[in-house]
Amino acid sequence: MTDQVLTSLDAKKKLTDFKMDEVYHYELDESTEWIATILSELEENIEDSDEDRKKGFLRTQFNVKRKKSDPWGEHVLIQGSIQSNYQAACVRCLTICPKELDVEVSGGYVPEQLEKMPEYEESTTFYTSNAEYDMYFHRKNMVDFAEFIHEQVFMNVDNLPLHDKDCKGLCPECGVDRNKVDCGHKA
Repeated sequence: MTDQVLTSLDAKKKLTDFKMDEVYHYELDESTEWIATILSELEENIEDSDEDRKKGFLRTQFNVKRKKSDPWGEHVLIQGSIQSNYQAACVRCLTICPKELDVEVSGGYVPEQLEKMPEYEESTTFYTSNAEYDMYFHRKNMVDFAEFIHEQVFMNVDNLPLHDKDCKGLCPECGVDRNKVDCGHKA
């Protein structure tokens, strides 16, 4: 295991760039272009003109290890975590609200040939090295780290954010925010 913390990583990297059975530790944030793109997508419905808006962040720490074993062949295992504070629009009233994400992630890139095999056709996970991993496929020996982090973020964010669990939403007749004004229309 390398004690060095690596703070940059291309969105895609060759499988062979990692030495067999060696652990690489990465700590990335939005200073990495593809991480910044994921954060931008996460906050895409928020206008930048809001001066009071807190800037969100997206950080990830993970270990990468290249392995070779049956039946997976040469593969890469990824284990780590993702943290984010970001802004989202409440689905009921569109009020901008702060949201958090803190999730443990694990995934593995196995050879794309396995994708076509009937026994793995519908598999989404696999078990190796005494742990279960989300299954991804490396194509032409390329590991797509941006794909992995993007999918893990969007599988784990709140898809229906509320600024308050008791949010009354917008009036369907006149459109006012019923949390601020009683327009008199029935809900």
